[in-house]
Amino acid sequence: MLYFIAGPRINQKDLIYMKRLKKYVNIIPVLAKGDSYTVNEIKEMKLNLIREAHDYKIEWFDFAEV
Repeated sequence: MLYFIAGPRINQKDLIYMKRLKKYVNIIPVLAKGDSYTVNEIKEMKLNLIREAHDYKIEWFDFAEV
C-alpha cells in the first residue's frame, strides 16, 4: 500500500492508521509533493519519519529484503 504523507511533519492520525494497517498490508510511505522540498528538508523529514515510526513500532516494506 502506498501511504502518502503530507509533510513536513507526520500527523498522529497517520501513525495510528499505519499501525493498524501494518497487520493487513505492506506499507510504503510516500512524501506527497516531495519535489517542492529541498534535499536537506527531505533528509530531515525522512529521519523524523523513521524515528517516529520506530517509536510506534511501525514496520514498512523493505526493498532491501526483496
